[in-house]
Amino acid sequence: MRNNGVKVINNIVFFRSKDSFKILVIKLDHLGDLLLSIPALCLLRQKFPNSYIDIVVGHWNKNLAEKIGFFKNIFVFDFFREKSEEAAKENFMTNKTFFENLGEYDIAIDLRRPRDTRIFLTYVKAKLKVGYKTFSKIDEKLDICLPTDIDEPHKIKPCNKTHISIQLLRLVEAIPYYTFYLPNITSNIRSISIQSSKKIALFPGAGNAIKQWPLDYWKKLTENLIQCGFEIEVFLANSERNYGKLFQDKPRTKIYIGLDVESLIKKLSCCLLTIANNSFGAHISSFIDLPVVAIFGGHELYSEWAPPFNKSVIVYSDVSCAPCHLPRIKDCPYDLICLRQIQPDFVCNVVLNLLQNIPQINTVNCIGAVF
Repeated sequence: MRNNGVKVINNIVFFRSKDSFKILVIKLDHLGDLLLSIPALCLLRQKFPNSYIDIVVGHWNKNLAEKIGFFKNIFVFDFFREKSEEAAKENFMTNKTFFENLGEYDIAIDLRRPRDTRIFLTYVKAKLKVGYKTFSKIDEKLDICLPTDIDEPHKIKPCNKTHISIQLLRLVEAIPYYTFYLPNITSNIRSISIQSSKKIALFPGAGNAIKQWPLDYWKKLTENLIQCGFEIEVFLANSERNYGKLFQDKPRTKIYIGLDVESLIKKLSCCLLTIANNSFGAHISSFIDLPVVAIFGGHELYSEWAPPFNKSVIVYSDVSCAPCHLPRIKDCPYDLICLRQIQPDFVCNVVLNLLQNIPQINTVNCIGAVF
């Protein structure tokens, strides 16, 4: 088994209700190319109705971009020459000021299938970078890298049989953000000032022991968080009530067993954040806009099962045997190393770093904490 250790990632949030996004469209090619991208631009506008979109075009496309009317800012960058038969013009290394002036975006998308302009994405600051495959190291820097073909003289490739407008639509469709007005299941109970709270919610159970961080690790994490000045709210299902004995003697700790959904949400609404396994606890907390630190072993991949509704931080093991989908711990030939190597002190540091973004929280230093 290859083991690349424990890693942390800020998960992509792809269900939003009223948020706006800052989006950069890269369209460095020619007039006909921009015209044929209009369906994709329409889809982008519909997909992110509360967002604003900037575009980068060659100077010959500035007027058409203005007439399209979707863009807050139109930036001119002549990567190509005006005549498409001539070689590319711009040297990125001599124009660093241009990229500094762009600022940072939530999403940057290169609306072009040929690979020559994808390098632009490597210079842009964006949380999510989207483009077609280049068959080069550039692909490693793309968050979404759609498969395609390299054009070759006298050869028909599969991509040559699909209209370019459809291929550009697929780039927009691949962005895992959607604007939904999610149902309100909280009955507006999350209206108190969370900034004054010091409560952290823990969900030690996972429904399946092979997905569950070791219980003695949960105990140690609880001790660390109490030492840091937090109050702990432990939530257990009826089938997990035996876990309660690990926490019952801890100061500033409350244990709740078998709460119905309404009661659970009411308790969670008073917490700062949730720490959970890959489980219902992570997802319900994410749904009610509570930040989540989710602990993933190798049973399933976070890319498929991470909580998607609000900001979450994923702590996971990068092991070659994942996802194993094994039904029981005894079936694991590696003694569940994917979860055992994630240490409580490490998770505590992740929690404290996340809480830095929540004001008015007073903590004391605990072992290994990073502020």
